[in-house]
Amino acid sequence: MLPNIPPPPGGGNNPQPANQPDGPRPGGGPREPNAPAPAAPGSAPASAPSGAQKPDAGGSAGEKRTWASMSPKERADLLLQRAHEAGITDHQELAIFMGQMQEETGNFTKSEESLHYHPNNLLSKFRGRNGLHTSEQAKAIVAGGEKSVANAIYGGKWGHDNLGNTQEGDGWKYRGRGYVHLTGYAEYKEMGKLIGQDLVNHPELASDPKIAAQIAVQYWKTHVAAHGDQNNVKNATRDINGGTNGLTERKHDAAHWKQLLDSDYKPGNKTDPIGQAHAGQSVRPGAHGPAVTKLQNKLRGLGYHDRLGGPIAADGHFGPGTRAALEAFQRANGLVADGVAGPKTQEKLDEALKQQQPQPPQ
Repeated sequence: MLPNIPPPPGGGNNPQPANQPDGPRPGGGPREPNAPAPAAPGSAPASAPSGAQKPDAGGSAGEKRTWASMSPKERADLLLQRAHEAGITDHQELAIFMGQMQEETGNFTKSEESLHYHPNNLLSKFRGRNGLHTSEQAKAIVAGGEKSVANAIYGGKWGHDNLGNTQEGDGWKYRGRGYVHLTGYAEYKEMGKLIGQDLVNHPELASDPKIAAQIAVQYWKTHVAAHGDQNNVKNATRDINGGTNGLTERKHDAAHWKQLLDSDYKPGNKTDPIGQAHAGQSVRPGAHGPAVTKLQNKLRGLGYHDRLGGPIAADGHFGPGTRAALEAFQRANGLVADGVAGPKTQEKLDEALKQQQPQPPQ
């Protein structure tokens, strides 16, 4: 989830400002005074709140699977199975649900959001947030690594008002995790109570595949279906993303999952739903995942820069910087500069890279 500049005083579902990253989902607000403080290094963790389970990914040691040990198909199948078990069985709703989670995780590849930013990209995306105004400030933040970036963009007054992040370090502690990329203390607390897990003291549990699937299903029921948006891709996108980031891809993925489900696809089938969904597909602005990273690396290899003149971040997010570099390549190679990496553009990119490689001696 990409957070937005804070809304005007008074809150409410205000339209997203033009050319700004999408906003946080509702649920911010200050932490209660008696909320448990983070445990000191080396000390025993605080006990879970009443009714919440202590850290337990479920199953025996032999059954436990980590995100890294699973393939994208296995992660998708696990989520699909949990949705079925929770009563999400209507094909239209289930297809939209799976399409949303596919987009949030970059085709079921990422259990945590990427916080790798070039200073120019960070400044462009979050200018004005928590006093971020200059290139020097952005460089200092990025130099501190992902933790520094998370605390800069999700902490401070903005994080307090929008995400419930009131303690130092909450931006990093409660960064985006899981299928739905749960973000901020308020969301971790809310979902933890609803699924019976102590996510406040153990936020890393949100990246565990089984718990992440629980969270995704519960979030869908609480924040999407409860609003009557379960059969509308655009409305569901706003409920989950806070805006319409990746709407084209979400519609495409939902339509693909509908075809799969109507063809009796079930978890464990040999069909690869992820590979089929993106086979031969153009890479478009707003897309996420390995195909975007591959495109970014090609443009970097050819020396193209983002719209601010900095190197393109190979972060798997097709944002304005990637589009600017791609359009520059298209113009230089006599292609329509539409910012879409279709078959002709991909072919030209491969040709250009091949020409750059040293030729073997004759």
